Amino acid sequence: MLKAIPTKHGKFLESEGFSQPKEVEYVAQVRQADADAQVAELEGQISQLQDELDRFNEQCQISNASDFSLNGGGVARGAITA
Repeated sequence: MLKAIPTKHGKFLESEGFSQPKEVEYVAQVRQADADAQVAELEGQISQLQDELDRFNEQCQISNASDFSLNGGGVARGAITA
């Protein structure tokens, strides 16, 4: 979502159709460098969470895997052990 935020900032010559270009000034609420930094921060957090999840999954096993399913209430049958 941060990658889709408009970050155009400054003065630009723009025209519509065949009209003469006019100078338009844009003021970005979020600058590109700030958006990129926030994206990098979030990607780092996501990577850390994925690593934690991978470690958890390595250490746990599901007994009776053939019985493991989600019933209508979203509760898992079967045992998960660490």
